[in-house]
Amino acid sequence: MMRVAILGATSEIAKDVINLLGKYPQYELGLFSRHPELVSQWVSSLNLPTQPQSLALDEFNHSRHFDAIVNFIGAGNPQRIQEIGDEIVHVTQHYDNMIMNYLERFPQCRYIFLSSGSIFGPDFALPVDIHSRANLQDNALLASNWYSKAKLAAECEHRLHSHLSIVDVRVFNYFSRSQNLSSSYLMTDIARAIKNGEILKTNAANLVRDYIHPSDFSHLLMAIFNAAPLNTALDCYSQAPIDKFSLLNALSEQFNLEFEIAKSGIDENPTGNKSNYYSLNKAAGSLGYVPQYSSLSGILTEMQALMSGLSHF
Repeated sequence: MMRVAILGATSEIAKDVINLLGKYPQYELGLFSRHPELVSQWVSSLNLPTQPQSLALDEFNHSRHFDAIVNFIGAGNPQRIQEIGDEIVHVTQHYDNMIMNYLERFPQCRYIFLSSGSIFGPDFALPVDIHSRANLQDNALLASNWYSKAKLAAECEHRLHSHLSIVDVRVFNYFSRSQNLSSSYLMTDIARAIKNGEILKTNAANLVRDYIHPSDFSHLLMAIFNAAPLNTALDCYSQAPIDKFSLLNALSEQFNLEFEIAKSGIDENPTGNKSNYYSLNKAAGSLGYVPQYSSLSGILTEMQALMSGLSHF
């Protein structure tokens, strides 16, 4: 039995992980959030074999023993990231320090930190590979950059503690049936258009994305749990990325999505040139991670579930 603490249990990705990991009897989950009563109500609807314990964030302390910690605390929604600005730096650092203090007390505990591909900077004219380096200019103190700087600062701190088992998992693109459709970025715009029978307006610029499926993401976490202790960062990836217009055409076929090319006024990359926002670094494969979904197959599966009102996996 592995005891796993999940911090930030109300985040969209965390809820998918709870939904999926909770089906495996070898994991005993402790769910920490600012609203444990809401988490408890939601978890009870999942009909999991064992009911995870829902706790307040301030109840995470040295009196509780965990074999692994997964930290989902932070904002993942681009709109929310811009709204909170530099607050994300303080929030990220506060909870990361709290976990690092825990690890000093329990050095055998594994720590998985949810990082982001955005640490490589605002310019993704080319995809990330094993030679890519972070490129966040100090003078670019924009609201959209604080999130990236917070993630990068945490990763640097983690590498300084090489004696501890810490893996930073960099998410580039993610789409799930549990997606909050009030968010504003390409996939939520697409999902709203399909759901409401509206015409999606997009610009003429093509772009390439690699969307990891929730199941593959959870299997990546399990591969890290099962691997020998290590201190590193890993990029998320699916079987294959997809470009915007191939995706739109596929969704048009499968879900009758209507779209039109707007001449101007639509900016799908508010945080920089992200023409190729994905990674070619497949280091996670050395841990036994083998994605089962491509970007397209994962999106089609999750979009079908979303349109059918299916919330469970």
